[in-house]
Amino acid sequence: MTGHIRQRGEGTWELKFDVEADPLTGRRRIRYASFKGSKREAKIELARLITENENGTGINPTRATVSEFMERWYRDWATHNVSPTTLERHRILIDKQIMPHIGQHLIQKLRPVHLAELYGELLRDGRSGAGLSSRTVGLVHRLLHRAFGHAVKWGVVQQNAASNVAPLA
Repeated sequence: MTGHIRQRGEGTWELKFDVEADPLTGRRRIRYASFKGSKREAKIELARLITENENGTGINPTRATVSEFMERWYRDWATHNVSPTTLERHRILIDKQIMPHIGQHLIQKLRPVHLAELYGELLRDGRSGAGLSSRTVGLVHRLLHRAFGHAVKWGVVQQNAASNVAPLA
């Protein structure tokens, strides 16, 4: 695999590197990353990214939203691994609490602060204006923690955003 560094501004670099060819078309695939620091540090980062991709540990950047991932997780994992009652509860939480609030976020850009805002908003507002119970917000947190844990295992994200936030203060 090869790579290239291009200066974009003062101390800002564009890292460009090849990843494996597209299995369907055989066409070359290229990844880009931005880096801030010295040229030497940029070269080290480029080498790290190339090595990660060669070893198969690199995360493939995706434009998937939280909604798209949650639908995939529900379809591919939850439907086969939880009881029908739990599955029904997951569907309600995903549709009514998760998707309207954080569904539009890109899953790779989701941070613990977004989840803290979600939990606060659910406790404050809810659908009826009175807010949801702390138990329901805890269920939302556990559902997100489990789903994002699978996102880490599946290589969609590097870390579980729900691991670093608690649903209640």
